[in-house]
Amino acid sequence: MVNTLSQNWWTLVLRGLAAVLFGIWAFVWPDITFTVLVLLFGAYALWDGVFALIGAFRTQGEKRWMLILEGVVGVVMGLVISLARRSHAGVAHHHRSLGHHNGHL
Repeated sequence: MVNTLSQNWWTLVLRGLAAVLFGIWAFVWPDITFTVLVLLFGAYALWDGVFALIGAFRTQGEKRWMLILEGVVGVVMGLVISLARRSHAGVAHHHRSLGHHNGHL
């Protein structure tokens, strides 16, 4: 496992960098809306899943299936979140255009 990590260190660095940037972004802009945070998390999950899959297919051994599972779950979760929030955002825009201002998206 140490050999695998030493060969694919850059995928871990990119995954960690994405997580740190997501955290900083949320901290710096506390007034950011829930919708944008959810979309950013969806993008992060997608990004993380892709890099987990890259790491999985560049490794050998019995732990490979765990990275594949993590990658597939991340990609699916990122896509579902992204698509679900976009459809809800369209509904929210429709309600606002009708004058239903209740503060919920």
